[in-house]
Amino acid sequence: MLDAVWPHVEPHLQRAVDESEGLIDIYDVREAANTGEMLVWVVSATGSGSIVGAYTTRIIAYPQRSALAIDLVGGSQLSRWLRMALQTIEQHARRLGCQQLEGYGRAAWGRVLRDYSWRLAYHAYYKDL
Repeated sequence: MLDAVWPHVEPHLQRAVDESEGLIDIYDVREAANTGEMLVWVVSATGSGSIVGAYTTRIIAYPQRSALAIDLVGGSQLSRWLRMALQTIEQHARRLGCQQLEGYGRAAWGRVLRDYSWRLAYHAYYKDL
């Protein structure tokens, strides 16, 4: 189904990729989805069915536990679908046996996710060499 939805989700994911400091490009995302390394989730508007957002997840296997990482999130009308998306992600992570969720993004996500019982684990800083 990726081929069918990709033209509609790519613009949403591209905005998130643009914030990645050049670590990933949209072609990497598509390849990771094709190989199963990442899942691409589609958010559609109730009624019209138009695609209003997309996000990606992947499993991280740490030595002591596993996590479901939310790497990229993009779209519009976030306040309408974020709660449902987070519930869906959590259910999926539990089905997979993951013990935690991880998310990455701009500082503004900290304010948004605090309402859903997320906590800040660390900041990431970069320096190009």
